[in-house]
Order: sequence, then structure tokens, then C-alpha cells
Amino acid sequence: MRPGLRRAAAWHGVPAGTVWAWRSLRCLRRDLKRMGLEAAVPPCPPAALTRPGRWSVAGVLRAGRATCLERSLIVQRLLAGAGRTHDVAIGVRGSEGTFRAHAWVVGHDVAPEQERFTVLTRIPPG
Repeated sequence: MRPGLRRAAAWHGVPAGTVWAWRSLRCLRRDLKRMGLEAAVPPCPPAALTRPGRWSVAGVLRAGRATCLERSLIVQRLLAGAGRTHDVAIGVRGSEGTFRAHAWVVGHDVAPEQERFTVLTRIPPG
């Protein structure tokens, strides 16, 4: 069996949202190393927009140990597929010799700690 067919057979029966999330996470990790913030997430399939699809995407991001940047870029693309456009913000904060960076989807992710970060850049959808 050809390698491409073997991979396709391995995904048989797996929800489209799950397949999209795994592939997006894997490709995004590679592309972030190569291209930095120019990396793009492929459009999501309609099945990923359903409630079970969104849950499967969230599960993949947890199981795949996605960083906040990876998670934010994938969620941004998922929301764009539903017609909701949000920027991804990348911010930093430092106090008493410590430094932290964080990324989040503006207007979607709600956490009180985001207010403590100084936004360095915003990534528009697309």
C-alpha cells in the first residue's frame, strides 16, 4: 500500500475536525519555525464548526500540548470559518526579573491575566 493511502486509511472514521486540527497543529509547528509569524493555518472544514467538531479541535489542542500561540492561531482560523474575525494578540509582561509571553484571541479568550500583558503585536485573520 502506498504511504499516502496508508495515512488516509489510518484516518478513516475520524471526525474531520479532529483530522484538520492534528494536521494544522503539526504543519503550524513546522511553519512557525521556518516562517515565524507569517505561518498560516489552512481553512477548516465545515464539520469542524459544529459543536462536536469544536470539542474535538479543543481536545486535539490539549492532547497535542499546543502552545498559546499555536492554539490562538488555530482557534482564530476556526472562528474565521464561522464568519467571526478576531485578531491574535501577542503580549509580554515582566516583574521582578521574570519575563512571560502570551498569545490570545482578542474578543474570544477571556482571562483577567491578559490585562497584565503589554501587547507587542496583533495578527489579523487571514
